[in-house]
Amino acid sequence: MFIIIRLNNRRYNPYQARLVDDLFGEYRQAKQIQRVSRQPLVSYYSDQRALEKFLLDYYLQAAFSRLVLLDMAVNSRYDMPVRQDDFQRHLNAADFLFGFHRTRLFARPSHVSTIPAPQPKPVQVATVTQSDKSVIDKAKKISQDYSDKLPDWCLDPISCEPLVDNPVLANDGRLYNKSTLENIQKSGDYISPFTKEPFTKLVAADFMYELIANYPEFEKGNKPAILAQYEAKELKGFETVEKIFPLNDALEELAKSQNTLVSGAKL
Repeated sequence: MFIIIRLNNRRYNPYQARLVDDLFGEYRQAKQIQRVSRQPLVSYYSDQRALEKFLLDYYLQAAFSRLVLLDMAVNSRYDMPVRQDDFQRHLNAADFLFGFHRTRLFARPSHVSTIPAPQPKPVQVATVTQSDKSVIDKAKKISQDYSDKLPDWCLDPISCEPLVDNPVLANDGRLYNKSTLENIQKSGDYISPFTKEPFTKLVAADFMYELIANYPEFEKGNKPAILAQYEAKELKGFETVEKIFPLNDALEELAKSQNTLVSGAKL
């Protein structure tokens, strides 16, 4: 039996999870939320073809949602364990999926899973951080203070951790923490989860430290200097970069909040 869990928890980091313990917790939480909200967070597939069709649709639709795929030694959804120790005994393998990225979370040594395991490839991930330590410290404090209130453009798209751990701009126009890229390379598929293109160019994105450090001002509707520079194509070292998706998202969010403030003032 295969189970797909659509992660509803931004705090779940696949690279820091306590494997089986956290997988059982995510499964139980998704079931509870589904029961109350009727959101389709958990799907069951007893047939390999049905699972492959779901995965094909997922890739074709470029559905950038975070998923966990479980390979369980049960015959039907009604046989799913309700206790953590039973869950652990019945779990054969587990993968994390995000876009075109896939990494193995768990595999029972004695079981040959029908989910193929990716093969690691050695790739060097190197960045040089030049930001002032005080700015870095402030950004990290803001990310802790605001926690779940930070918008998605402040977060690594895979780990959902704030972009304050050596943030890197990749050639797909997205920002990642360096630790995420190091974990992607260990998974064997060193490609962008958004475009499926290989990572070929990585540049330290120190501007994210300053942007997150000034998030309280952004929240008030003020445009941080980093966004103004990016909008004017004057962001130092990135003047010729065509698009940085998280910064575009930040500008769109700011424009919406300012329009809301103007509309409210007119009323």
